[in-house]
Amino acid sequence: MGITVGAGVTADISDIQIFLDAEMVLTGGSGLQLTDFKISHLGHISVDVSGLGPLDWILEILVDFVDTFLKDWIVSLVEGPLKDLIQGLLDEYVPDIPSRLL
Repeated sequence: MGITVGAGVTADISDIQIFLDAEMVLTGGSGLQLTDFKISHLGHISVDVSGLGPLDWILEILVDFVDTFLKDWIVSLVEGPLKDLIQGLLDEYVPDIPSRLL
């Protein structure tokens, strides 16, 4: 008969704005290439902690600190992998322009 703890965390981002720029060289047969990708705005991050009783509100205050002071760090951490993911999708799903159409 052990003691168990079941906790949950739900995060919501109210607003996100992304800027991307892409180009395709028509004569080279290459696909669409991202030249610039930035998360230009990240709105309020709302985190709800549940299942920990009185510790819920303490952790939610700590998470508000993360929203205020570490948002830029989180954006820079996510931008690179997200850019690579989008480039991979472009490589897979955007076809090259056939040379006979040029």
